[in-house]
Amino acid sequence: MCLHGNFFGKIGDPCTSESEKLSEQQEIEAGFSPKGYLESYYRPINVEKMTAAIRELRKDKRKVIDIRDIQKELNDLNEEEIENLFVLSFHEDVALELMRRHPEDGLRVLDIGGGPTIYQHIPLSLESGNITHSEYLASNREEIERWAQGSPEAHDWSSYFAFSSKSMKENPVFLDLLSDMQRSDDPKLNERARELETMLSTPEVYQEALKNRLSRVVHGDLFAPGLALPPEQHFDVVTQGSQRGIPELITATFAFEGATAIREKWEEGFRNTLSRIEPGGYLSVVSVRNAERYAVGEGETLPAASVNENDFQAILLDAEFEIIQEKIMVGLDKNKVGYDGMVFIFAKRKENSA
Repeated sequence: MCLHGNFFGKIGDPCTSESEKLSEQQEIEAGFSPKGYLESYYRPINVEKMTAAIRELRKDKRKVIDIRDIQKELNDLNEEEIENLFVLSFHEDVALELMRRHPEDGLRVLDIGGGPTIYQHIPLSLESGNITHSEYLASNREEIERWAQGSPEAHDWSSYFAFSSKSMKENPVFLDLLSDMQRSDDPKLNERARELETMLSTPEVYQEALKNRLSRVVHGDLFAPGLALPPEQHFDVVTQGSQRGIPELITATFAFEGATAIREKWEEGFRNTLSRIEPGGYLSVVSVRNAERYAVGEGETLPAASVNENDFQAILLDAEFEIIQEKIMVGLDKNKVGYDGMVFIFAKRKENSA
């Protein structure tokens, strides 16, 4: 189980036996409530307040940002809202960088350890052709399927779509990209611009667009061969490129460090995921930094692998990835939340890598 409710593979503890690990896994599976988690940590957001905040955050070009500095500047946001702001801003930045690099076509995206949340898919739906949401825990997959099917029992993400729509339409990078498409001599780019404008016309249209792109909700296991993805024909969603030559993308938001407390096991899962990315493919990863534990509900925590940007950088270098974007948020009270910050990395596997 990761920070947003995912249980992607087995949580490990160096001091426990295999039977104890299994017992712990069974206990969490039986006791974890996706709905309770979502209601605790993903309540509707204040769209106007968060849009004003992301407008200010865009001005900060530092690679390493102390959350205490941001708290002074955005004193109407609490710490949890600022953490969410960093995550939402990063996903928006990744979507726009991909749009800049590949304006004509959408990527095929594989999200690993997706949990019961869909916020990580929202900006990427503007650039993706289809999204596969993989997740270990059945109850989390069921929560995603309820949302995709429009069930009245599904979690309400409408404020997140309203925020993303308003934020994008104010983002100078997006507006420049849209203008370039509109003024292009390529009719495909003109059509692409019209599609983007339509998607962002209302939160309801935006939400339906993501539902249309969310092509699969499947079982996955971070530590299993091939991530335990279904073996059906043509399922290999992370290949060198689509038929139109566009590389693919794997996304992971709080997936790796929440899957195990053992550093070596964390690396095994991370390398296993990287092995699914062919030359030219992309990786977008968000992780808590130097974690000892993470929250899974009000007053409930689980152990986590303690890793930071140096761990990610070393493995990505060894696996022949180049880092396109990197941001580190520091300054959180580790005694209070169990980690001291977050790491945000967007990377690409080198075209000529083995």
